[in-house]
Amino acid sequence: EEYAVLVQASQTSAAKVYFPTPFLGTFAYTHNDGSSTTCGSGSVWDVCTDRQIMTVNYTQCATKQFFSTGGESYCVYYTSSGSTYYTTVLNTDSTVDFSTTYRFTCYAVTSSGSTVYASDSKGQCERSQSPTTKQSDGTGTMVFTPYVTCPFTTDEPASASSLGLIIAIVVVLLLLIIAVIVGFILYKKFKGQHKTMHQTLRENQEKVSLEELSPRDATAIDIPEKKQLEPISVPVANGVETSTCGNPPLPPIRH
Repeated sequence: EEYAVLVQASQTSAAKVYFPTPFLGTFAYTHNDGSSTTCGSGSVWDVCTDRQIMTVNYTQCATKQFFSTGGESYCVYYTSSGSTYYTTVLNTDSTVDFSTTYRFTCYAVTSSGSTVYASDSKGQCERSQSPTTKQSDGTGTMVFTPYVTCPFTTDEPASASSLGLIIAIVVVLLLLIIAVIVGFILYKKFKGQHKTMHQTLRENQEKVSLEELSPRDATAIDIPEKKQLEPISVPVANGVETSTCGNPPLPPIRH
């Protein structure tokens, strides 16, 4: 895999990421430069103390790794293709001469069982770089045997910023839940007080109405005014009107 990595000089520590799974361990290792093999038993290649930092103990084996005199590097990027991880490390030496030391090294690394295989290339990975083949600009190939491994359950755990975001979301949700509960309690309390006040006011109004009504008013019944009917005039044969009041008229005398 061919790619390039740039890191601002003042941000080297902030650029660290976790190493891919094959590199997560403390290993004994051998280094083959194409003609001879060095290191081996007793050598220490450590990526467990800090899974973002790779350290090599030059006391056990003096062969330089990742073009570094100090023996420490940060993982700044990796990608994968199949079972091979292409991993770029940043040499933490204070200065590099671009002759025997370089700032960046790219490893092609894979594993088979517990054994890990890697090849290096200065600067960046080469096209079709193989973990078991020495690159023209690399120092050689390495075979790692673990003293101990320290993999994550995934290749890369949640970053600190991600954890902070998750915590912030949880806190906000808890605050919202508390606000809803408090609001519901206040609503129920206000509703109860409002109902009590309304009921009391209604009872007081009814009480006042009853007090203003005297016993006489309560029992008095309005009797409608009696009106006398007007007499009805009935015409008779002789043309004299008679009233229906009093005695009825006599029948006419027939001759």
